[in-house]
Amino acid sequence: MDAIFIGGIAVFLALTWGLVVGCKKLEERK
Repeated sequence: MDAIFIGGIAVFLALTWGLVVGCKKLEERK
C-alpha cells in the first residue's frame, strides 16, 4: 500500500507541476 500511496502522490505532483508549467508557457506565448 505504501508504494501505491507514494506513486499516487508522485503522479499527482507531476500532473500539478505540468499544469503550472503549461499555464506559464501559454502566458509567455501571449
